[in-house]
Amino acid sequence: MMKGTEWQSQSGQGLVEYALIILLVGVVVGGTAYAVGPSIGHVYSALQGELPASQWASPGSQATAVSLTPTPTPTPTPQPADWSGWQVVAGKKWRVEGDSYCTGPGGEQRSFYGAENWTDYEITFKALLTQGNGYGVYFRATNYERANAYVFQYDPGYGKGAFLYRRIVNGNEQSPFARAWAANDYEWHGAEREIRLRVEGNTFTAYVDGEVVLQAQHSEYTHGGVGLRAWDGSSVCFRDLQIKFLRPPERGRDDPSPAEEDVDERMR
Repeated sequence: MMKGTEWQSQSGQGLVEYALIILLVGVVVGGTAYAVGPSIGHVYSALQGELPASQWASPGSQATAVSLTPTPTPTPTPQPADWSGWQVVAGKKWRVEGDSYCTGPGGEQRSFYGAENWTDYEITFKALLTQGNGYGVYFRATNYERANAYVFQYDPGYGKGAFLYRRIVNGNEQSPFARAWAANDYEWHGAEREIRLRVEGNTFTAYVDGEVVLQAQHSEYTHGGVGLRAWDGSSVCFRDLQIKFLRPPERGRDDPSPAEEDVDERMR
């Protein structure tokens, strides 16, 4: 009996020792997992970031492609001596002479170019007025046949001679909304001038031979093509006309509502 009791005691002691060993192993493993847990998390996050998003999508979900709106492409601008794209709407004196686009002498002469969705741009050209009361450059022009537009005028026939801006409504010019008198000894005829017109937002700046002659603001017309004009027996030739876009043309823009017809208010 003593031997049986002793064996049972030793057997029970062995089980307790095994239990303690298992518990100790569990503590060690748990502590190790706790210590390296953040590093494992970082590795998981890194792997997740490197894999394509579609691989991590939930079941049944589908990746959606992002559709970008393309930037409008500017309408091609005219090159020097290429006047074939111009649209004559008034007068029969327009003609190409060498690298120049000439008109007159005669009555009202109007020719247009470009698209009605043009917005901000800079027009540069050279012009030689040999006789008559002047010439002009249209900008922000729509409905070319009966244009709504602005016009900058090189105008020796206005008073003692002036640079001015007018608004054109249904083809009829209005009184100038900005004007600058030229010097008394200014040579209007027989000298080729470089004209540059910068149209940006509601601000218009005109340069003659690199000098600012007139700046003004107006907000009625916001878009449109360009044009050239002459009147009252003027003879003028234009060349090296260039258009530089300051902002891409807009798409889907409607033309301004037609305004009521106004009478011609030129001072002659």
